[in-house]
Amino acid sequence: MYLAGIWRRAASAAAGVFLAGFAWPVAADETDLAQERPARTVTLPDVVVTGTRPADTEGTGSRLNIPLADIPATVEVIDQETLHRRGDRTTLEAVEKAVGWSGGYSAGNGVSFSTRGFVGNDIGILHDGTRIAPPGMSARQFDTFLYDRIEVLNGPGSSLHGEGAISGVVNYVSKNPDPTRFAREFVASYGSFNSPRGAFALNVPVGEKRDLAYRVDGVVSHSDGFVDETEYDRYHLIGSVRSDTRPDLRVTLKAELFADDIRDHFGLPLNNGKVDERLLHKNYNVSDRKTRADQMVLRLDTDYTLAPGIAIKNQVYGLNANRHWRNAEAYRFLPATSQVEITALGDVRHEQHLFGDRIHALIDLPVLGHANRFAAGVEVNRNNFRRNATFPDVSFLVPAFAPNTPSFNQLNNNGALNPGTTTVITTTSAFFEDQFEIVKGFKISGGFRFDRYDVDVDNHQTGRQEQKPFFAPTGRAGIVYEPLAGTTLYGHYVSGTNPSRNFTLGRALDFALESSTEYELGVRQKFWGNRAEAGIAVYDIVKENILTQRPNNANVTDNIGRQSARGVEISLGVEPVAGWRVGGNASFLTAEFDEFNVSGQSFAGRVPPNVPRQLGNLWTHYRFGNGFDVGGNVRYVGPRSGDNAGTFVLPSYATLDLYASYTVNNWEFSLRGRNLTDELAIVWSETDYTQQVQTGEPRAIEARVTARF
Repeated sequence: MYLAGIWRRAASAAAGVFLAGFAWPVAADETDLAQERPARTVTLPDVVVTGTRPADTEGTGSRLNIPLADIPATVEVIDQETLHRRGDRTTLEAVEKAVGWSGGYSAGNGVSFSTRGFVGNDIGILHDGTRIAPPGMSARQFDTFLYDRIEVLNGPGSSLHGEGAISGVVNYVSKNPDPTRFAREFVASYGSFNSPRGAFALNVPVGEKRDLAYRVDGVVSHSDGFVDETEYDRYHLIGSVRSDTRPDLRVTLKAELFADDIRDHFGLPLNNGKVDERLLHKNYNVSDRKTRADQMVLRLDTDYTLAPGIAIKNQVYGLNANRHWRNAEAYRFLPATSQVEITALGDVRHEQHLFGDRIHALIDLPVLGHANRFAAGVEVNRNNFRRNATFPDVSFLVPAFAPNTPSFNQLNNNGALNPGTTTVITTTSAFFEDQFEIVKGFKISGGFRFDRYDVDVDNHQTGRQEQKPFFAPTGRAGIVYEPLAGTTLYGHYVSGTNPSRNFTLGRALDFALESSTEYELGVRQKFWGNRAEAGIAVYDIVKENILTQRPNNANVTDNIGRQSARGVEISLGVEPVAGWRVGGNASFLTAEFDEFNVSGQSFAGRVPPNVPRQLGNLWTHYRFGNGFDVGGNVRYVGPRSGDNAGTFVLPSYATLDLYASYTVNNWEFSLRGRNLTDELAIVWSETDYTQQVQTGEPRAIEARVTARF
């Protein structure tokens, strides 16, 4: 791997730190540590409507550091205890349980999401509040063990996070050091398809004053995969140091290493729009296939309290990433000859270097005797992206039921990569946000962000150089009203932007940015003595400036396309008796292309692919008084269009997961079954190719042991 040497050194260092942490209680006063270490309590899974949650979000829905109940939007926070209890191993498994979200494995990308009628690069992916690359390149399946929580925003988020947040935002928030307690955690599991997984966490306070702490979290996982010869290995390590040497200043330095190595496949070819079970779990990729990524991220967060009610927050961040794809991507089943035609070969390599700084002030002081919070800041970053690739014009046939594919190098005659492009994107942003309480219980809020993108493209094959600036103003306005204690009404207008084509590939210079606008109304309520909570939201979202061919001239592409969606999202959670929790969510939407033409054909009125009209989750958890816990989850995904033209449909599916666990002292033993009905789930359509889909995991069993000290 590109960073294999760095990874090995980091792993060795982590092992040393971990052993040192193990020895800590011996050197420290065990009595004092025992007194400071609170008794561990296992909380029930959070419900979707977490409006009274403390203000600890990482700016996903607001930078004002306010409770979720005061944010005029649908924001869900899935904490680590919920992730662990539900057995969500990956970020995909976690996010698709949020209201209105679906997703699936997407070859080359690792994962793609869909929400509110839009998919892929229309959804922003953040890491600790920072966007590092378009989801089509960076949305891997990360292990949930590394994260303190996952924050999900439904609706545009560009006024907070810039381009790429047309219909939703997912923010992966990693764990931070805690100077108040010493803690260790171990997780080991083994599941179907030869899937071992091991993880550890170590948190160590340093010094008598406990004003310094360090933390190390790591996870390693492997699986042979449920499709033939699709084994993968993933490695993820995060180390951080936190300093609180002054009461008004906190500094946190965090380093993150991630690597994966996947022998990928690009889906199942359909037989006239239907699944031919004889082709299930067959892999038609080249024999030397690979999908590989290595990335290193550094972050330095500074939180400074300038005066009572005035704080300064700054994050300096840097990324170094290398990605490599070598695959045959398109498969077409030929039933007459029982063969599969394989095309679309490619060897692609990315090298990315990102460096940036974001600083903002937060002022929480009354204005004219009314409560007011105001945040304003700037962000500057430079993204240097190099791409080399080769796409040999080769097609070949293999037996459909016993494929034996040649190697890419053999088909490419060991040809070298072609010179590619270097794209440098310099982003300069300014933003502000304010919330003002007019009368008690009634708040108005607004925000604005202005982004300038200076895009410089150097084509190493043609020698051509291009430069162009793009300007993206976005805003939001909202109200929050609490007519009764525990009941919140809200509404908002918000806008978003996205490049018509990927900036980093240098393909967007001739076209304006896409834009979106959304209106949303909602209500959140706690009732039955706070033993139940519910929420409902209705929205209307429109995306414009989509690239499409002109209706009267298929040879001309322009920013005249339009796509829209409107829907309702419902969530409910209740605790009927102590220890028993039931929750669920559902969403219903109508999405369509309003103006979209390809090859002279209008797709107006068609449903965009991979967008389900109905989604639903239902889960329950019951805790017995003797250490036993049981629970389960039912998930329903409605039918979806398989392509822009609607020539085939992905059928609806429902999956059932059940689990049981037993906790004794500091040890937890659990057994979990996933998709116990063995439903054949078509989770995603590979829309770049004709009638090619991804299937979900069949029935699987997993045993897990967790220890916390």
